[in-house]
Amino acid sequence: MSIENRTEANIKDVEGKAQAAAGELTNDSGDKIAGNAKQAEADARNGVEDLKDNAKDVGETLKEKAGELKDKVGDAFNDLKENLSEGAQEVKANTEDAIDNTKAKVEDLKSEADKAERHANHGTTNAVADAKAKVNNLK
Repeated sequence: MSIENRTEANIKDVEGKAQAAAGELTNDSGDKIAGNAKQAEADARNGVEDLKDNAKDVGETLKEKAGELKDKVGDAFNDLKENLSEGAQEVKANTEDAIDNTKAKVEDLKSEADKAERHANHGTTNAVADAKAKVNNLK
C-alpha cells in the first residue's frame, strides 16, 4: 500500500465532496457532476490500492507456502533417502548372510566329497587286495 496514493485519493475525495456540496449550494450541476466524478476517481484509486495490497498479501502468502512446501519436500526426500539407506543396509546384511551360508554349505559338501573319495579309495584298495588274494589262491 502506498501512503502517498491513499493520501492523494483521500484528498481527491475531499475535493470532490467539497465541489459537489458547493454545486448543491449554488445549484451548479457542473460542480455537482465534477465533484461526484472526483469522488468516483478517489474510490477507483482506493480500489487500485486495495488490489495492490491484496496482491502483495497473496504474493507473501504464496512465498510462505512455497517455503513450507520446499521444507516438506526436503523432509520427505530425507525420509525416503533414510528408508532406502536402511533398506539397502538390510539387503546387504541379508546378502552377506546368504553368502556366508552358501560358503558353509560348500565347505560341508567339500568335506563330504573328501570323505566319499577316501571311502571310495579305501574300498578300491580293499577290492584290489581281495582280487590279489584270490589270484594268489588260484596259483
